[in-house]
Amino acid sequence: MTLYFLLDGRIYPITRATPGVASPESTLRAVVSGPNDEERRRGLDSAVPRSSKVAYNDQLTVFLPVPLADLPKTALDQLSCTTVTSGLWGNLRVVGTDAATSDLVGCPTF
Repeated sequence: MTLYFLLDGRIYPITRATPGVASPESTLRAVVSGPNDEERRRGLDSAVPRSSKVAYNDQLTVFLPVPLADLPKTALDQLSCTTVTSGLWGNLRVVGTDAATSDLVGCPTF
């Protein structure tokens, strides 16, 4: 699966091995969980809060533990780019504690 984390403050794609085909939910859960120990040793980090929750109920959704306005743009980019590479172009909604929502589409170019 392809996941987007941060390297030197910029989003950076990595490939993580997975048995079989990863579902979109499991891929986003991996981003929410953050880099593993080996990835952290390579300098990778994440702006996505680890206590975020991923759910699917007619819409793939990430529920954030912070107001949407307080989330760094890099966190939204991580989620959006991971969604695009998992084949769900434009099908991700993020929800903040302030009930604000954003439907993420596309992946910024770097």
